[in-house]
Amino acid sequence: MHSRFVGFIMRHPVGVVFAAVLGAVFSLLYTAAHLEFDSNRLDLVSAGEHYTQLDAAFSREFEDLPGSMVVVIQSQNPDKAKAFATALAQRWETDPHMAKVFYRINVDALRRKGLLYLSPDELTDLRQQLQEHHPLLQELAASPTLQNLLGLVNQEVTKSLVSYLFTGFLEEDTQQEKPPDLSLLLALLRQMDEWLQGSRSYQSPWAKALTDNTEAFSQDGFLWSDDQQLLFVFVMPKAAVSDVSRFRTAVQRVQADVREIHTAYPETAVGITGSAMLDSDEMVAAERDTTIASLIAVVGVTLLYFTMFKGLARPLLALGTLLIAVCWSLGFTTLTVGHLNIFSIAFMPMLLGLGIDYGSYFIARFEEEQAAMSGMPQALVRTFVTTGPGIAATALTTAFTFGPLLLSAPSRTGPWPMRCRKPSARS
Repeated sequence: MHSRFVGFIMRHPVGVVFAAVLGAVFSLLYTAAHLEFDSNRLDLVSAGEHYTQLDAAFSREFEDLPGSMVVVIQSQNPDKAKAFATALAQRWETDPHMAKVFYRINVDALRRKGLLYLSPDELTDLRQQLQEHHPLLQELAASPTLQNLLGLVNQEVTKSLVSYLFTGFLEEDTQQEKPPDLSLLLALLRQMDEWLQGSRSYQSPWAKALTDNTEAFSQDGFLWSDDQQLLFVFVMPKAAVSDVSRFRTAVQRVQADVREIHTAYPETAVGITGSAMLDSDEMVAAERDTTIASLIAVVGVTLLYFTMFKGLARPLLALGTLLIAVCWSLGFTTLTVGHLNIFSIAFMPMLLGLGIDYGSYFIARFEEEQAAMSGMPQALVRTFVTTGPGIAATALTTAFTFGPLLLSAPSRTGPWPMRCRKPSARS
């Protein structure tokens, strides 16, 4: 049987080589068009695990916040930071690479229910402040003019100052008395000064006059940090299924947009973070390192073959055969499994190192048989007969060794039976 197979190859060498190369080309084209990369780390865990099923059920029931990427904006001028965030959000809302943008809460629907978000202590303090300022508010409602407002504020301050001074003389413990409250006057004067300086952002002075928690009455709806120094913009990019780094394109768009808009706000400091950003950096680094390792493996193996076999033709033929086999393997993987994960993309350098062993066995035995025999056909047949079973056994052993790694690859719907549907959370 071996002799007939070798005889067929020797009778049709050009056809066999052409068929092998044509199969490799078709495999590469099919791989480029259909092979996907799954960089989700949860897919490395069995889909039947209870906690993964609960996570999938939770994701279906509740929509996740768009927190895959976070743009952090810092500026001494809050208006500049808000303008920066608004410009980014408006651009990304129409960007096809972005699934969702979240940078501001619509507070219009909450204004009539703002008191529901205060604590009982804050409501008690607010009620006390309203009772103390009731005459002022009542007279201002009757005549809502700036002149009347300033006159009423002056009257309130004078009354508080006189009460404070006389109480200080009569009471022994003056530390329990509060000084006159000038918060409303200061807020009014500050707002008037900012308006005269050119600022057109209005902030109600009543929040500072009636409560100590001014942040609770914030009307802008932007997502500020607790210290009001950092402004956040959340964006969820769309994942590309045909790329090793599924967020590579979206991350590049986000970085380019941030750089472009930052030129209009040079006084702001901007940073980008989030799971998508880290995922993209990790996968880009892994892809780069795998490519470099594969090139080093190819060059190293080629130089080693040139040195060991003291020639060029046979080592190059062995390397060409290896590359054809790798192309066939990629096509078979695309047809059966359909995708690679973060484990399998690292096996390319290993495939080159393990696959080239078979060529070295064949070349070494062929040179030995050719030295002992007079003709090349007889040496080739003898080499194939003696090394073929051993090479096949070694290849099968390696295949069975790496075969269990298929269990770490989540199967997907496809034309082959082994590509079955992923179990659901209710199964």
